Parts: sequence; C-alpha cells; structure tokens
Amino acid sequence: MTLTPAQIRHIEEQAATIWPALKRRYYDGWVLNFANGYTRRANSVHPLYSAPGSTLTLDEKIAHCEAGYRAQRLPPVFKLTDAALPADLDDQLVARGYTRDDGTFVQHCPLTAHDPQPDPTLKATIRTMPDERWLAESCRLSGSDPATIPAMRGVLDQVVGQTACLSLWGAQATGPASASGLAILLDGDLWLFSIVTDHAQRGRGLGKQVMLHLLRWGIDHGATAAYLQVRSTNPPALRLYAGLGFETLYSYWYRTPPPT
Repeated sequence: MTLTPAQIRHIEEQAATIWPALKRRYYDGWVLNFANGYTRRANSVHPLYSAPGSTLTLDEKIAHCEAGYRAQRLPPVFKLTDAALPADLDDQLVARGYTRDDGTFVQHCPLTAHDPQPDPTLKATIRTMPDERWLAESCRLSGSDPATIPAMRGVLDQVVGQTACLSLWGAQATGPASASGLAILLDGDLWLFSIVTDHAQRGRGLGKQVMLHLLRWGIDHGATAAYLQVRSTNPPALRLYAGLGFETLYSYWYRTPPPT
C-alpha cells in the first residue's frame, strides 16, 4: 500500500496525539516537541506542514530549532517522513552534517476479522493507568535508565484515550513480570507501544502473548484497527507482527546533528 503525503500526515497527527510531548511549540508550520529527553518522538521536530506566506528561509528555521532544543539541553532531532515539508529538508540536514538512523516502520492491522486468544495458563494483569510498579517494570524490561521514569509518567499522564498497561509472567507466576506492553485506544484505533520481554526469557513466545492480550483488550473495547511502530533492524519483532497480520504503511527516520 502506498500512502499519499496527506495520508501520512494524518497518521502522524494521530501518533502525536496518542503519544503527547510534555511541551509543544508550533513554529512556521513545524511542530517542536519537548519531554525532558524521554523518547525521540516526544523530543524532536516534526516538519508536518508548510506555513503559507512564510518569509523565513530553511536555514533560519533549522537554526531556530537547533537553538530551541539546545536551550533545553536536548539535541536538535528531526523526525522525517516522505511527507516532510519542505521536500528538500532531508537533503539540507545532510548538508549540515546530520546523520540518519536505520528507520522505523509504521504498521497497521485491521481488527474486524481478528479473534486473538491469549494463552489462559499464563498469568497476566492489565492496569488502566500506568502506576509506579508498571512504570518501573517497563523500564527494567526495556533496559531504560530509571531516571526517565518521571518524564515517562508525565507523558502518559497526558494521554487522551483509554490505556491498558499489561504485565505478563512466563512459566513462573511469581516474582518480577517476564514481559510488558502498553496499548492506547482512541476513536477506534488501537496503538501499541513498549512491547518488551525480559532478555533471559526471549524466544519463548511471550512477546506474542503480550500482543494477543492487548489486541484482545482493544477489540473488547471497540477497536477496529491497530497501529504500531517497529525498528527496521528488529527482525524478530517484524516476523511477530507480520504473523499477526500487520503490514507496513510507511517509514520514518530521525536526523541527528554531528557532535559539537
């Protein structure tokens, strides 16, 4: 499926609504997001629009963003898609020494014909709000710095929509959870985030069980479609999601500046 730039921007708007920044500024058609460094998507420039009648040059706009992020002690990062405006922004960032990551796929799965059935023998709990235990658990499983938990809490506290914070245990139903995941449901669309499994327990199908639980929860609460974002360099996750019916709609990538 090939999307038009307008369709890509629409999904990007949805994603930004589902995963809000702590602070957001609008600058000449671009959206500048700030969240104390927690996740690049919430701490980057999203050049979604052009500003009719603008007299600013592209160099001026890039320099303004660079100064704004550095004032917040954050690197100026740009999140780009094939719909980014202006069309030559990526080339201009390359000329300034910005480097590109491996990219991320935005994937979609219609749920109208899905009937996910998670394994009932594995213990699983779903919280409707991300409490301190789940936040610490997700941080531990993903290997994130515990210092990011306050920013993580701040972002999730602003979420508009229903949330499901899942914890899953493997063969041992006691002790720390073996895997976790997050689902956010808004207007019939289910967005899946932070699907992580304990490193020592990978390869046992626990990630699939997390997905099945969250998809089941979403369908039971009225979801008709699911979306997720997955790194292009994560073959196990790509195989898992393909097996569940997800297909890539488009990709995005980040441009980061050279060291100063």
